[in-house]
Amino acid sequence: MTFPVDATYIDGNGKQVLLSDNVRAIEAVDLSGSSFWSPDATYTGFGADGNYYENGDATSDRATWAVEEDGDHRGTLNRFPQTFFAVLTDQELSIIAADTFDLFIRFIVLEVPSLPSGDPGIFLEWEEDESLPGLGTVLGIDGDSLNAVSWGGGRLVVSTDNATRVIDFREDRSYAFRDGGHYRYRSEVHAGLDSRNLPSFFGDGVFSPAGPSISDAVASFTSGTSTYFIVGSETGVTVFWWAGNGIASLQTQDTPLGGESRGHAVTSGGELYVLIKYDDGGDRLKIVRSISEWQSVGGSFSGSVHQVSLPLWVGGEGRLAVHGDVAYVGVGSGVWRTDRVGLTAPELLFGKTLAATEPVAPLYDVLSQVDSAVTTIQVDSTTGQLAVLYGDVLTLVHLGKNTAVASYSTGPDSNPRLPSTPRALASYNFTVGEVF
Repeated sequence: MTFPVDATYIDGNGKQVLLSDNVRAIEAVDLSGSSFWSPDATYTGFGADGNYYENGDATSDRATWAVEEDGDHRGTLNRFPQTFFAVLTDQELSIIAADTFDLFIRFIVLEVPSLPSGDPGIFLEWEEDESLPGLGTVLGIDGDSLNAVSWGGGRLVVSTDNATRVIDFREDRSYAFRDGGHYRYRSEVHAGLDSRNLPSFFGDGVFSPAGPSISDAVASFTSGTSTYFIVGSETGVTVFWWAGNGIASLQTQDTPLGGESRGHAVTSGGELYVLIKYDDGGDRLKIVRSISEWQSVGGSFSGSVHQVSLPLWVGGEGRLAVHGDVAYVGVGSGVWRTDRVGLTAPELLFGKTLAATEPVAPLYDVLSQVDSAVTTIQVDSTTGQLAVLYGDVLTLVHLGKNTAVASYSTGPDSNPRLPSTPRALASYNFTVGEVF
């Protein structure tokens, strides 16, 4: 089946699955084997079936997102689908069942200055009370830039330019991180995530620790019973995680010299890879080998952090993927590789740099178009293929042979149809027209 990534698709229950064609990011998730799907004796919180568990034992309590009636922004399932897509557009975050493409649940931004139905006084209180930050719905306010999404441990983290937002299905509540502190969704005003699309009344107080208010990238991984999220912004990189229920710790490392985090990757062993573009013209891939090393770095990235310098790129966005012993970096309209352990000097595999300096010849001439910046690179661990999205072309490369498997236009008349903004790419197999 072809994944319907446009706003015209109506699912089997008559629901509009996406409100916008402007897809910003896609996270593909398989819950099988996770504690959220099968709670064990260490698990406390709501599980994927909507029941509340205490040390692995189900209680009679149900999450508000599970008992919510179906509507424009809610499907008919009373539990999570085992496999799903979290699709972020410029207007929403929709969770879509991967086997049926039916809408499960949707989060939307608050339309301003439109008043919510019911009691307009609620909106006026939210708008005028300085103790309630203007954070909109759980997802944000109309006009916020929604940048990236990541799933881990029953929680979704969305990076935006108006707070980093945490949608916590395990606790049935939400958080918003800003540079002045973080805010919790007030349960005395709205009971749970069933009120996600109303003015959210984030906190009447500020909680520690703080985090970046503007973020443009996010990644996650699980180690033991803790889920870690890594958020990148123009000012630094923040790592935060949970222990049981509640935030265990949050720590930000500044990017010096005006550096901006442009990409992340996390290995199964917990190594954190951060691609940073510096205003001084030096572009570096920095690697933190462990969480303990991250904690010891101090207030900013320093020379003690393992790093490799990358070629200068002009405009565009840096992108990063890690597969096996290799780190692949999209710089300019080219893809570079370096040994992820030894951090050898990067080699240009495909494309070119789009730099003002002398061009570097690629090792393999497999990209059909090399005049547009790379917007996404991703490795399919099953097929061993590298997907490179640049300009209006998607090219699949067989890494073992370094040959192009296929190349496709992503324009409006192409088949398959990809997002109009060529930025999002799902995490499943790169079969043309399909994502699983």
